[in-house]
Amino acid sequence: MLSEDCLNYDLYSGTGKASLHVWKMSDDETQALLACTTEYGMDIYRYNFTTSDITYLFRGSLESSPVLPDYNGYYFSDLGDNLVSQGLMYSDTGLNEIRAWNWKTGELLWTNDSNNIAGINVKVAEDGWVYYTYIEHLETGNYLNLAAYNVVTGEEGAPPPLVMENIYAAIPAVKGRPELIFFSGGEGPITSSEPRIPTGRKYYYLWDRNTDVVRRLTLLPISYGSGGLVGGQVPPLTAFYSRQGGSYP
Repeated sequence: MLSEDCLNYDLYSGTGKASLHVWKMSDDETQALLACTTEYGMDIYRYNFTTSDITYLFRGSLESSPVLPDYNGYYFSDLGDNLVSQGLMYSDTGLNEIRAWNWKTGELLWTNDSNNIAGINVKVAEDGWVYYTYIEHLETGNYLNLAAYNVVTGEEGAPPPLVMENIYAAIPAVKGRPELIFFSGGEGPITSSEPRIPTGRKYYYLWDRNTDVVRRLTLLPISYGSGGLVGGQVPPLTAFYSRQGGSYP
């Protein structure tokens, strides 16, 4: 099931192995959306289990310059329905880009490229909204903020409230409730090296877009969070998340 470029890398590079990720599966289990990554790039493609046909959404070797996937977080659950998104980084220019597709049709719905985009947890929700992180250059340093865009309707929206000096890494919280959004907040200017995260205290938040209510989930500072709400609860009550450093809860 590896794409041609990933298969060649896997067989002949001698230095590493390609990594295959399953992003989506059709209801009849005849097709899947796969992402294959190597140290030099990535492919995103729809694979047909019946015919073995591959339909590319993105093929790194066809880009004008070398491209690497930006960090896309943990895929705890499938929250985008027919929609998928990926952050990309062009290694020779440092340019970051976000692309969003309808994986069932293969249509490229949206492209956004800017030197100010920070490719952290770029995930589109089932209603088309994506909250992407960008870098603000202020007198006191560089900070992270969020912008909102709907890849289906083309609307621009309001981001979560600025509860700390930085807000970043927003992702959908649970399937069927696209108005619920997780995001991270932090104090202080961001670090100059990757990953570019705030230098001060950091907490994890849940935002209800409909009511504009924000709840802080973590009591103690954490380094980084990426999580979800447990499905099947009405209303959703239980959150789970990861962290690097810091402390639970």
